[in-house]
Amino acid sequence: MPFKLTKTEETEFEKLKMDLTNKYGEVEVTVSEYNEETEKVKAAVDTALATYNASLAEFRSFVDKIASERRDEYDEKSDGWKEGDNGSTAEEWVSTWEQADLEDAAITFPDDLELEFDNHADTDLPIEP
Repeated sequence: MPFKLTKTEETEFEKLKMDLTNKYGEVEVTVSEYNEETEKVKAAVDTALATYNASLAEFRSFVDKIASERRDEYDEKSDGWKEGDNGSTAEEWVSTWEQADLEDAAITFPDDLELEFDNHADTDLPIEP
């Protein structure tokens, strides 16, 4: 046979493959631990976000109430007043309150980590032809 690993090379090859397999296992465990810890933190963020959105709902109700009340007040004014400087300023103020962007807050979390490579020790390399 023209090509073949020597016994020394074969021993070194097997040793290196075993080392890769052990290190791959460490990567798997570490990624799993990362994902578990991330889930705990995500839960805390979700709780804080829900609390924030509850307060935001109260804020939104207040803004909607003020906007509605001031719109009614504005609508009761005469056309002459509405066309004047005060009316124009009031319309702009009311519109700003009516158009406030107060949608619930949301956070998009990245996906869990996943190994995107196989254990290279599993590469099919022959010892001899």
